[in-house]
Amino acid sequence: AIEKSVREIGQRIGQKVEIVFTLIKANHTITRDELSEKLGMAPSSIQRYIDVLKIDRIRRVGGDFGGYWEIIDKD
Repeated sequence: AIEKSVREIGQRIGQKVEIVFTLIKANHTITRDELSEKLGMAPSSIQRYIDVLKIDRIRRVGGDFGGYWEIIDKD
């Protein structure tokens, strides 16, 4: 039962990461606050999903103001 719960939580997190990735792909200049507003989630939650994506799928080019997201993963 615990393994099933952990798996389900992992799947939900994975789905949210994919939603954030899709929004970043659609708008390379989107901010964490804009993502937070669109998805109705706390900015800290969005940051966790961005941190997962920064492992091998996106990278930040430039600073917080005037920068953009570069897609590494071309799927």
